[in-house]
Amino acid sequence: MGIEYENFDDLDAVLEEARVSFVPKFAAPETNDRFLATMAENSVLSAKRLIYVALTRARERLVLEWHSHLTGSTRTTYHSVFQEQTGIDLDDEGLKVGDVVFRCWITENDGTLPDLPGGSDVADNLPTFGRRALESIPLPKSQAGMFLSPSSLVSEKDLDPPPTEEVQYGHPLILDMEISGAEYGTFIHRCFEILTSSPDAKSLLSEAAGRSITDEQATVIATSHDALLGWFAENMFATSSTAEFPFSVLTADGSVCTGLIDLLIETPDGFWIIDYKTDRATDEGVIFAQYWPQLQAYREALLILGHDVAGVGLNLVNEGKLLLSKVPTSDTLS
Repeated sequence: MGIEYENFDDLDAVLEEARVSFVPKFAAPETNDRFLATMAENSVLSAKRLIYVALTRARERLVLEWHSHLTGSTRTTYHSVFQEQTGIDLDDEGLKVGDVVFRCWITENDGTLPDLPGGSDVADNLPTFGRRALESIPLPKSQAGMFLSPSSLVSEKDLDPPPTEEVQYGHPLILDMEISGAEYGTFIHRCFEILTSSPDAKSLLSEAAGRSITDEQATVIATSHDALLGWFAENMFATSSTAEFPFSVLTADGSVCTGLIDLLIETPDGFWIIDYKTDRATDEGVIFAQYWPQLQAYREALLILGHDVAGVGLNLVNEGKLLLSKVPTSDTLS
């Protein structure tokens, strides 16, 4: 018996494309062979896969049954498939593959499990789990997870952030749009990313952000973005800006930290890390303290990558305001 499938084009309808095939046993051998031929190829392929799995899973010892009573048999069995596909045969000294003989321990019995070869008691002294070839070393005493996202470090607690400077770089960004919350934040991030990569892409904002916006709204967004980069160019002598800067670093505590920095500004004194926030902030000190751990993680990542960091800051987009903090390069995270 066997199950056959017409095709796998639509996996949701695969059962509708399946059928059960069976071959009755005929008195005439040639009739049996003719019916079985259509199923033999898949059966042999399945047998080869199972044999491969069985042979390659052994870690210390592989015991093969060699069915002498099947020698010369015309039946298709796992034994015959193994011999025909590998060209292996058994002689007095071991397994013979082509002209090469691989010595092995051979015993003949009535089907009971053979005794273990001499010296097998050494295996009792080996670990029963784990990778034995790896050197054993103390694991890092990490309190963080194996993988760390800077955004997961956001806290509402007071974590004693450094002092900040408040800068009004432009007019508040006010958009008359039926969009709010996280969706609004994603929209602003996308628009600023496009404008940082291509300052003349104002006409492409609607298509790039996946939302219909008017020419007036696009102008308001582009004006706010131009004012942001213009302030850094005039006051920090910025030489370049990069949007959505990706990073992946191994931190001192053994965690892998990955993330995207909204805006990376390069200046003669080092990089400024800017994170966009569209929160309806009422207290700038509170919001900076909330996102300070996230900014610290960004900063540490750049230091690990070998970059100088001049400072970090939040761009309060809705207010057209920056909260900046100059942090010494030597001040690293514990």
